[in-house]
Amino acid sequence: MSRTLMRVCTCLALVAAAFSTGTYAAEVVGTLTDRKGEGADGAKVTVTCDGFEKTVFVAAVTGRYRVKNVPDNAACVLVINFDGANSAPHSFTTSTERTRYNRRIRRVGNSVEYL
Repeated sequence: MSRTLMRVCTCLALVAAAFSTGTYAAEVVGTLTDRKGEGADGAKVTVTCDGFEKTVFVAAVTGRYRVKNVPDNAACVLVINFDGANSAPHSFTTSTERTRYNRRIRRVGNSVEYL
């Protein structure tokens, strides 16, 4: 086998190995609004999966958020932080595409509730 062919085979094997273990192509997207239906200004969304954690801010006007590069086919938990209070954890499993989570929220005492 020539050296060039050997290098090509090695590169292909490395690329295949990278895609077969722990790919990160999923997304978690959604919209969080307050009781008036406006964007939940100041809210944050945290997604935690096996060895992965990412927090993003919610857009003030639209309430939209996007968590990129979440592990595919992973058991995850989503927690919303709004005005210093946290929601109960929402468990879900990602797919190889987008997972949507839309909610209307409000702060009640020390917790975030869904409307």
